[in-house]
Amino acid sequence: MATRHEAHPLREKGFLIAFGAVFLLIAALFPLAQQLDAEADGRRPVYRDVLEMAVLQFRVVRAEGEPIPMTVAPGETVQVGEESFTPSAGVSVEVRQDGVGYCVRGRNADDFVTEWQCYDGTEDPSPRGVIF
Repeated sequence: MATRHEAHPLREKGFLIAFGAVFLLIAALFPLAQQLDAEADGRRPVYRDVLEMAVLQFRVVRAEGEPIPMTVAPGETVQVGEESFTPSAGVSVEVRQDGVGYCVRGRNADDFVTEWQCYDGTEDPSPRGVIF
């Protein structure tokens, strides 16, 4: 005859308290996670525009030998080599010549500014499989 072990009431209570504490911790951190995610989403267009400009400048360097220094304001469209470029809403992009290469940075309407992304002009900066 098999004996049946009954759960100890304190063990059940301890499990429920631990489970409740973990649940409350996750619930308390959820608004912070949402805020961080929204902040990252707001920065994504800046990085995308910086990368797109870097690729366009690479094509200019390959065709003409040197980059085209410029500052592109939000809503402005410029010609970069054979292609036109318009930054995302609220984003400005700046290009400077750096020795034999070039550097690109971006800024959004919230005054977030990327670090200068510098390239020597010999390697295409576009990630593989990404089409603009």
